[in-house]
Amino acid sequence: MHSTFLRMHSLHFTRSKVSAFEFYHCIACWSDNTGCGHDPAGVDATQEGELVVLCPACPHPGKNMAETLEDVSPGNQWIYSLFLAIDANFHLKCHLVSSNDRDPGLSQGWGYFVEERNYKAYLQENATLTQEKSTCVSHNAISMADTKASKGLVATGIGTVVCARHDMQLANGVRDLQKGEKYLNMDYIVFSTLSCFSSIPSINFSCNIALLTTLPLQPHPSSIQQYRFFVPKFHLAAHIAASQAVFLFNWSPHVGRTDREAPERGWADINHVAASMKEMAPGMCQDVLDDHFGDWNWKKVTGLGKS
Repeated sequence: MHSTFLRMHSLHFTRSKVSAFEFYHCIACWSDNTGCGHDPAGVDATQEGELVVLCPACPHPGKNMAETLEDVSPGNQWIYSLFLAIDANFHLKCHLVSSNDRDPGLSQGWGYFVEERNYKAYLQENATLTQEKSTCVSHNAISMADTKASKGLVATGIGTVVCARHDMQLANGVRDLQKGEKYLNMDYIVFSTLSCFSSIPSINFSCNIALLTTLPLQPHPSSIQQYRFFVPKFHLAAHIAASQAVFLFNWSPHVGRTDREAPERGWADINHVAASMKEMAPGMCQDVLDDHFGDWNWKKVTGLGKS
């Protein structure tokens, strides 16, 4: 019975948004039969990132492409490249209310959020690292990372890695930020996302400060042969001319007409919950965002025929 009420609350919260039209769709979804309750291995065998709604157009070895690219000529392997957009949202704050020990989330890395304990341990181990400053342009999210107001907050926002081509949240691609958009936090989130992919020959990263990224210096899947870095088209004008020439999508082969502004469109949807979630306990904040990100992906997939 408790699970019934939780499910009703979840569907109402993500679908209805007060309007009667959306509440009708909430009821229409009530008979959905998806889930992992009949998995022979049981719920305890759930792997990190296993409960997400996958982007159907991203390369998934063994699902929408071959397990390996041995039979694909080197000149055509770029077709299976992965496009990732890195960004942060500082509207989604969380006040210092309760704690994960007293009010833990329902998911521990099974969905869109990175597992918390290893993430916090990593931050603690590298807490003394100095934040590198930009030599190209001043980005407040970066240059003010160590001074950004955080009093009374357990999270000043969230960092995320999304599919840059199809605007969908990725498995283990979200986590809270403590002070601005620090590289330390963002690097961990990026590589947590990459751990969910294999046999991908090329990764195209895009972020506002691509020229400062240190990602190739970190441990990464051996199958990845090439990393490329870009700056989103709307943000590119803020950079110096030399950087624009290097990180411009339009002058690079095998990227199509990517603009990489997908995260901004996603923020416009999720920011509606910012006011209500800031007073929630950390675990509840995570559950709410996991729920909404799953709903966002599900509506993307079911709406493909209309788009």
